[in-house]
Amino acid sequence: MSLKEFYYKGTLPASKSILNRLLLMASYAEPNTVQIEGDSACDDVQLMKAGILSLAQQKPIHCGFAGAVLRFLALKAARIPGRHILYGHKRLFERPQQPLLDNLQKLGVRAMIKYATQPKLIIDSEGWKPSRGALVVDRSISSQFASGIVLNAWGLPFDLSLRFSSESVSPSYLELSLALVKTLGMKIQRDSEEEIIIPALQKPAAGTYRAESDMSSAFAVAALAAVNGRALVEHFPEKSLQPDYVFVDLLKKMGANVSLHKSVLEVEKAEHLKHINCNLRNAPDLFPVLAVLCALADGVSVLSGAPHLTHKESNRILKVMDLIQLMGREVEERADGLLIHGNSTPFSAEKKMYNPDGDHRLAMAAAVAMQAGLNLELKTPEVVNKSFPEFWEIFLCHSELVRRISSDD
Repeated sequence: MSLKEFYYKGTLPASKSILNRLLLMASYAEPNTVQIEGDSACDDVQLMKAGILSLAQQKPIHCGFAGAVLRFLALKAARIPGRHILYGHKRLFERPQQPLLDNLQKLGVRAMIKYATQPKLIIDSEGWKPSRGALVVDRSISSQFASGIVLNAWGLPFDLSLRFSSESVSPSYLELSLALVKTLGMKIQRDSEEEIIIPALQKPAAGTYRAESDMSSAFAVAALAAVNGRALVEHFPEKSLQPDYVFVDLLKKMGANVSLHKSVLEVEKAEHLKHINCNLRNAPDLFPVLAVLCALADGVSVLSGAPHLTHKESNRILKVMDLIQLMGREVEERADGLLIHGNSTPFSAEKKMYNPDGDHRLAMAAAVAMQAGLNLELKTPEVVNKSFPEFWEIFLCHSELVRRISSDD
């Protein structure tokens, strides 16, 4: 396989996490008073836009594979009296959704999931109802269940008291939601880390709000450069609300040449990647790509703190293990991550086949292994459209790597 250095210079699409939160909040504002700078063509953002429109038109809401779209828009739909239907891919409804049903019930909303050829969530609502005392929200599986309530708490006719479970995963994404609602003017009384009160009758403040570049996407591009090339990511923020911003420090610790100057993040190939011990509790989306970098580093790396990766688009812990084993590296499963025996030994010329199992982040992780020289045929590469549809264009056009990418079943 012929391999040339990766090179990229440009601005990446806006964060889907920020965009989808802004789009949802803007739907509670007075018409045309909230403007959003930045956009993304990814599936999740397009589904959120279409879902908000479908709800306004009293049509069923298509959620595709998007967990946040289902979990956020179900709570928005429940604010509106009547029957609402949200449907999506079978894989979406195989992910844990019971906390969503529990939250809806606590808000006085009837909801049920029907598992059929086309699974769907059926909501019968008279609007949110005040609960007796604080509404207890489970965060042990996903922070999205808590974020969905906060993001949809605009204009309530009553004060909403929330108590978050002490056991939590990805708490930084709830903090992202809280920071964004405050940016749009929501007043929140925070009695502790676990308890907040959202006063009644609040509206998003008029203004223009910017969605910065997606840090998860930036990490994938930066990792390609750290392995074999150079990347200049323009309009890169000096600081960010996105939890995945931590990748900048992680790449530095692993020995990549990383600098940030005048809003340009520059990443160049590491002479030798170093092993790392990293708790990804706050940034689990970094796991697949970071694991591949660890497999290319000399020494034993430990990635921990992310047991909920088993509930993502795939079982990411097991599927990342599969990829690392295809790379010829030893890897050990742990309940909350992986122990990876990395090395910089060149790969054999033997062609391998990898199926990302419908998971966009696994496809991008596989591309990093390919950039390092792994002769890999990737099934269903189009799964990257969920978060980063431009990825393969950037990868193929800028790496000049001769390979086969298969979209066959």
